[in-house]
Amino acid sequence: MRTFTVTYKSIGGAVFLVITLFISSQVMAQDACVNPTIPVIGCLLSSDDGTYDLTGDLNANSALAAIRFKDADRNTFNYTGNITSDTYGESGLYLQNSTFNNITINGNIDVVDPALYGILAASSTGSNTIIMNGNITTDRYTGYGYFNLFEDGTNFTLNGNITTLGEDSPAIMVFYSNNVTLTLNGNLTTGESRLLNGRGIDMMNSTGVTITNLGTITTGGDDPYDIVLRGTSTVATLNNRQSGLTYYGKIPTNYNAVINSTSDYGKIIF
Repeated sequence: MRTFTVTYKSIGGAVFLVITLFISSQVMAQDACVNPTIPVIGCLLSSDDGTYDLTGDLNANSALAAIRFKDADRNTFNYTGNITSDTYGESGLYLQNSTFNNITINGNIDVVDPALYGILAASSTGSNTIIMNGNITTDRYTGYGYFNLFEDGTNFTLNGNITTLGEDSPAIMVFYSNNVTLTLNGNLTTGESRLLNGRGIDMMNSTGVTITNLGTITTGGDDPYDIVLRGTSTVATLNNRQSGLTYYGKIPTNYNAVINSTSDYGKIIF
């Protein structure tokens, strides 16, 4: 198990937040991903330059992820089906030391306590493209819908909704990751917060991030903000269609309001 301890300057004062990346040392073996049917417990991709079109619902119990990329580069991966993760510390999709992959998920990811993250992109040079055509739901404390951890250059597109029901669980967490692109064609909804102010998108020491918000971010908790920047984080460009989007941190380098009509257009509250 790897644990990262970070001091956050919250809006109401200094607090300590421990972010734990749960990687168990006891991992059940997974078969390699092979077209066209995926095993019900999921599969492992650890090869390069392949094309995969897989179908089938998953209920993983690998203690890592239903679908796991490990040392896998330049693959095209299309999955159709629904994922349920309910094993301690598990994620629906986990990218580890993998780069330049194009991944499309056509279905929902349901993360049930004690599982943790919907999608975890971690510890690589990045430049992966992930398209989520479905909904992500989590219900655990610090259970993030999408977690970009130490991975640069990721492109994440959400064509669905993310709902996090646990405390201190932003829908999207970008942590020590640069030049990430987030495109939201759906909605983000978060629950209550225990330690920090409520936040829909939470960024920590991540620079050059581009956010396109074409949906609605609804944030629970005390003094909530839809987008929160901490530490050295910067937003290169924010494209926004939501009226009354709340934002805390260094203002974006570029801000573009998306206009639907003279009375319906993106407005931001700093």
